[in-house]
Amino acid sequence: MKLDNFKSFLGIEYGNTIDKAIELFGKPDDEYRNDDNHYGVYYYKNKDEDILSISFNKENNIIESMYLGQHKAENVWSWLEMHQINDEKASLLDKHIDEIIDMFGVPSEEEINDFVYVSEKMEIDFHCPEESDFSCQRIFLNWYF
Repeated sequence: MKLDNFKSFLGIEYGNTIDKAIELFGKPDDEYRNDDNHYGVYYYKNKDEDILSISFNKENNIIESMYLGQHKAENVWSWLEMHQINDEKASLLDKHIDEIIDMFGVPSEEEINDFVYVSEKMEIDFHCPEESDFSCQRIFLNWYF
């Protein structure tokens, strides 16, 4: 697997609109809209836990970022299975950061508990907190346009 593989994630391709997310996952369980911001956010939940949040540009509806994961990976796995989403990149949840570094190389940036890879068109942040023994609990993907 390469970082370039993140040009698609969970069935959504770079440049897709929020309509594709609705097609794949249905209506969101919650949403954030604020007239002062250029973006909206759809939230998908499982067992009252946020599993996936998708941020999109309100002017053109293009998806700009996705945030997958939370504290209980089994809730993520069951939600993905329920929506028949099979993406090998989602399997990076629960992986130790050393396995991720072995796969992708040294991160572009490191912050407390966050290991960030930056390329020309995207940024991928693996949140692997010390309290979870540096196992990845969340993947944040941000696409640049």
